[in-house]
This record gives sequence, structure tokens and C-alpha cells, in this order.
Amino acid sequence: DRILSELSLNKFRIALTFDEKLVLFLYSFKELTEEQVAILIGVSSRTIIRRNKSIENKKEMFLGGI
Repeated sequence: DRILSELSLNKFRIALTFDEKLVLFLYSFKELTEEQVAILIGVSSRTIIRRNKSIENKKEMFLGGI
């Protein structure tokens, strides 16, 4: 939350679920692969793919695709 707030992405931050924020952080900021993120948080790679798709949809909606 703090990172997104500091980047002035408050609307985007509010739109994301906790799980999406976790995936975004691990996948983007820590530069882990989908498989590594899935193992770290104990879900399937398919779940990570769905969460990434949801994040991308919200990014389009709130940030215009930035």
C-alpha cells in the first residue's frame, strides 16, 4: 500500500485486493516468475495468471494502461 501511495497510485491501490497487491509486489517489484510467486504464496500458477489478468484489467481501468 505504501509503495503504491508514494507513487500516487491511490485509486489503483484501493481497487486491488490484498492478494492482487501481494502478487503485484512479488511479480513486479521483486521480479519473480509466476511459478516462483505461486510457490511462495502456496497457490497454483493458474491462480497467479488470473490475478495478473485482474491486475492488468484494473490498471487499464484506473490508469489508462500505464
